[in-house]
Amino acid sequence: MKNIILCALMLMGSVNAATHEKLPYHFKIQKKEYRYSTYFEIDSEDTYRGAVKKSRFRVRSHYDLSDSNGWQATGICRLLTLGAFYTWATEIDVYNTEGTWIGMIDGQVMTTAAARFSLYNEDSELVGIAFLDKNCQGVTISSPDNDAYTIARFDRIYVLDKVDDWEISVFDPEQIDDRLIRIFAAFIIDHQGEFKADH
Repeated sequence: MKNIILCALMLMGSVNAATHEKLPYHFKIQKKEYRYSTYFEIDSEDTYRGAVKKSRFRVRSHYDLSDSNGWQATGICRLLTLGAFYTWATEIDVYNTEGTWIGMIDGQVMTTAAARFSLYNEDSELVGIAFLDKNCQGVTISSPDNDAYTIARFDRIYVLDKVDDWEISVFDPEQIDDRLIRIFAAFIIDHQGEFKADH
């Protein structure tokens, strides 16, 4: 009986971030460079805190999401796509800790926006469309059924010649897995200079 309880507690800890947030939430994310890796630190008062880590020693870019319970999900950029050459065409597969595919972030080649990404859930259903603003300082994720309905908003706090914070607001958290939101936020801040240079 003791072992069953212990296993249940371990399982609860390992899937803590796997459930959708139920209420609207906000967080700030900031990029911090270290010698062998880059961290995207997530700070919040109304959702879980954590970080997304990107190692310099992988052939494909990996974005590893962690919270206080440890590793929760990984976003892996595909190699054989236009994303290898153009940031706006990047395709990212997201997996949970068991290696199960839980969604995808798909950069769209044909778009009139500065950049457009489609977000898919674990059933390959389109759950959000992300548009980079014309001034390249923010991202709006809209419903695929109604582009006037905002699911989430990313805002770059632009400060000349300094590392910029981004503020993320998720208004309808049950529409998109929070792990996809956080990994997508890390990817956007990682490439912010390619969307709009900081000078």
